[in-house]
Amino acid sequence: MRDAEATRRRILDAARAEFSRYGPAGARINRIASISAANKERIYANFGSKEGLFDAVMVDTLAVHGKMKGVKYGSPEEIIDRLHGTHERAPELLRLMLWEALTLDGGDLPGEEERRKYYKERVSVLQKEYGLSNTANTAAALFLLIGIAAWPSTMPQLKALVTPEGNNKEFDKRLFELMHRIAAALLEVDDDNDNDG
Repeated sequence: MRDAEATRRRILDAARAEFSRYGPAGARINRIASISAANKERIYANFGSKEGLFDAVMVDTLAVHGKMKGVKYGSPEEIIDRLHGTHERAPELLRLMLWEALTLDGGDLPGEEERRKYYKERVSVLQKEYGLSNTANTAAALFLLIGIAAWPSTMPQLKALVTPEGNNKEFDKRLFELMHRIAAALLEVDDDNDNDG
């Protein structure tokens, strides 16, 4: 790897940790520069601004996440388990997406075209795997599958508060059983009277 590429990678990795912890407003270029062993001028030359760096981090993180392919062929249970595992292994992605949602001002999303393409492909996979004909229903199911699978990782404090004391294993067992049942129900619903795709 060339020096410039290695420096860019160090900056993105340091910025991912910084932004996921502090958000776009709280992140500090000084800390990113120190951790990445790059000077601030190099960061601004590469990314233009702190907002540009956040956008680059989002695109980079989502590209890595896209390669993990949490939704793919398999049973509804396998889909939920893969999605959940993907978000458990990549907690920074959830935090970055939450920060993005909190700071979204109606402008373009970083890497929006690539992101739309990725999710369109995921919808197509679900349609083919389950014989679903309604694209809107399948897209809604995918949105809910992601939300259900990611929720325990998104709100661990809420999960801890609602879990009966001393009953973590039973709670987790029931949680996954219910998530699996919901996933199966979501992938059975298909109103082909409104076929839009």
